[in-house]
Amino acid sequence: MNEITTILTEAATECLEGNRDKLWLAVKWRAKFEGWLKIELAEALRQRSFEPRLEIPYWQKERNSKKADISLVIPGRTFHLLLKTANTNWRMKQVENIGRPITLNYEAILDDINSLKTLLTDSQGIVLAVLFPTNATTGEDLQTKIERSAMGAKLLKEKPQINFADFRHGVRAGILVFGPYHGR
Repeated sequence: MNEITTILTEAATECLEGNRDKLWLAVKWRAKFEGWLKIELAEALRQRSFEPRLEIPYWQKERNSKKADISLVIPGRTFHLLLKTANTNWRMKQVENIGRPITLNYEAILDDINSLKTLLTDSQGIVLAVLFPTNATTGEDLQTKIERSAMGAKLLKEKPQINFADFRHGVRAGILVFGPYHGR
């Protein structure tokens, strides 16, 4: 891991585990929480002496702009962070068995990755995806679950850095960090 991805992974893990009781309802019902994560992660980064900016546009080669969830300016570099919370359809006793379109979640993550690969500026892009719920115990175990889908196998070709946040009863979230992708 490089320094910025390590910082992001640690901050995201801290946000999720530090709020596991609040998040349990969302996890149990497989409900997404990207807006909440954006605010909590921005605050965790601010506490680490960064100055996060929310919803700053970034430009792509197609000359369209998109908005990053969080942008960080570090002397000489700008990072645009896109967040995804991807709910799984994996069966677990501790959470409700509600079907969720995991393939669509993988496609959305890949769309974000592809948008960052076409940055027009010298900035860098990172996608941080929280994949939940899972009972995977290792990164390899999580990769095996993801690979069951053709779109998941395509996602893993991006070689994410994998970490975990623990909720309750052996239920976890996989934190996947993709990038950084460089502009120009």
